[in-house]
Amino acid sequence: MGQLAAQTGERFSAKYGGFRDGPVLALRETGRMPRQGPRVPERLVACLWYSQRFLRDLKACDGRPVTVLSPGVWNLEEGPDFRRAAVRLGDEVLQGDVEIHVNVSDWTAHGHGKRIEYAGVALHVVMWNDTGATSVSTATGRQVPQVVLADALTQPLARVEKQLETDDYPYRKRAGLGECADLLRRVRRAELVRLIMLAGEWRIQEKAARYTDWLGEHDHDEVLYRAVMEALGYGANKAAMLALAERVPLDALRTFAEGQPGRAGEYAIQAALLEVSGLLPGGPGPGWDDESKRFHAFLRGIGGAFRDAHAVAAMDPAVWSTGGRPANSPARRIAAASLWLQRTRRQPLLATIASILDGLNNTAARFEDDYRLFRQNIVTRTRAMRGNAVTAACREARRRLVGLFQVGDDPYWSHRYVLGGRKLAKPVALLGASRLEEIVVNVVVPVLLLYVRRARPELEGALLMLFHATPKGADNAVTRQVRHRFFGIQADPIGPETAALRQGLHQLFRDFCAKDTGGCLGCPFRENLENWLHGDTIVREPSSESPR
Repeated sequence: MGQLAAQTGERFSAKYGGFRDGPVLALRETGRMPRQGPRVPERLVACLWYSQRFLRDLKACDGRPVTVLSPGVWNLEEGPDFRRAAVRLGDEVLQGDVEIHVNVSDWTAHGHGKRIEYAGVALHVVMWNDTGATSVSTATGRQVPQVVLADALTQPLARVEKQLETDDYPYRKRAGLGECADLLRRVRRAELVRLIMLAGEWRIQEKAARYTDWLGEHDHDEVLYRAVMEALGYGANKAAMLALAERVPLDALRTFAEGQPGRAGEYAIQAALLEVSGLLPGGPGPGWDDESKRFHAFLRGIGGAFRDAHAVAAMDPAVWSTGGRPANSPARRIAAASLWLQRTRRQPLLATIASILDGLNNTAARFEDDYRLFRQNIVTRTRAMRGNAVTAACREARRRLVGLFQVGDDPYWSHRYVLGGRKLAKPVALLGASRLEEIVVNVVVPVLLLYVRRARPELEGALLMLFHATPKGADNAVTRQVRHRFFGIQADPIGPETAALRQGLHQLFRDFCAKDTGGCLGCPFRENLENWLHGDTIVREPSSESPR
């Protein structure tokens, strides 16, 4: 499909950016643009505050230093954004609620100063101070100090937006149909599918843009390694897994493993990662069985050799969260990563994946009629496509791609949750099939998009085909909620869901439903949709080809 892709111009589309940003033009006409700073969602400010990443040297607007003792509990009901927070403001410790806004003026615009449920707010956290005020007033007349996050960012805001995965944080669940549901019921199926597909393509490009900064100092294989490591951390340990990958580069692991003989070579990557993670204790714990003691001594010997050779310091074990499901313990995630890295240590990762896309290209070039039917059916979804050569080739390409990241079993970790823990009666998979599918769609496809756009542009059409042919995987709370908000309990109008449609639903939820601004009040989705359906000039291709 090299020639075919060039003729059809098959690329991940940026048209959704015009749909999403349509209200910016309308706001500009009415003069209701934000008064300071670029357009950022309030949710980003809340995630910044909750994670405390990318922030340092916080100060109140009156100049007092701020130390966050606890950002508070994310409030999923009505009222202040965070409950039971604790901060040290100068010499004073404040305890109470925290309210989040983009601008200081939003406090007044949202009427919080007149509502008694906000009388317990101890701190007002904003991105920008557009009024110059050092405090805001509650309904009881009490003055609430303020903190401006823009002054404390460790990186440019645009980079923070790329790096901070706001989907990983809690969101308020809205009950009932959204105000857009009646309009959506009147939308032709093909138009609705097309919009959600475009949102899915945009989401992949946004994810790819997040990794662009990593390419400044590293090659594509190193970027893929870091991205997969981060994803294996799930929500609680993403930052720690990424920090581990940054301390232990891919080339260093591969070179070290090649230099170890026999069984030591098989476990060199695992030992190095566990040693540097700080999760490998200095000695066996009480009650450990003999197998655990032997395995621990074996890993320590190899891991110590890696640390000595590379002069790398071990991480603080306290950075790892161990409060989740036992099967998802950090040590098991590291073991899963090591099995994948060990199996592929002699393969150029992105070039190997590109060869899979080459095969898909060749099939599409040979069966042009099947390719055209495949492309038409993505939107119309009216054919089973049995016997279609391109559909079959996509299925085979997906099987090979997923196969590259399968980890299999481990003699020790498949039977333990933690090092030295009780041996399980039955083996537990180190990486489930649904999690693997999520990593392929959410990490591998975006990194691969970066690679093909820079090194193999003729393969972007094949990657797009593969993306649209991938099944959706397991459902989740976000897709269930957005479906209910959009469609209610009626039969699903978009039909069988693919990974592309699922990504599109996530993007629509993130851009509209997850704004936490009082449900549908002020949400521009309905207006944007009407403009989209009527071909209004407000919906147009953005100036850039993809999210930056």
